[in-house]
Amino acid sequence: MCSGDGNRESQVNMADSPLQIEQPLEASTLLRLNRPAGRNALDGTLLRALAEAVDDLSCSPQARAGVRAGAVFSSGGDIDGVFPARTRRRPLSAPAIMNGRQKVV
Repeated sequence: MCSGDGNRESQVNMADSPLQIEQPLEASTLLRLNRPAGRNALDGTLLRALAEAVDDLSCSPQARAGVRAGAVFSSGGDIDGVFPARTRRRPLSAPAIMNGRQKVV
């Protein structure tokens, strides 16, 4: 669903924003991940920003290409952002799972 005018650049590009949006060329957009301390792991804030930016790109008649980049390789999902330490269970143990002593839920 399209929301807004397809230009989120001014709303996102604060220096501490987890997503930097640039338009190096008229019909292209660069989505730069900006969480180097967290190895650009995707937390809720960054995922929402990416989803909104992609939504805006898909609604823009001028958009021809979108590129996701970052100064640091994205390590994937941010486990700490999804499961805070206070709610996390003990680590999974492959031998314990294989022997039936620990369940995977």
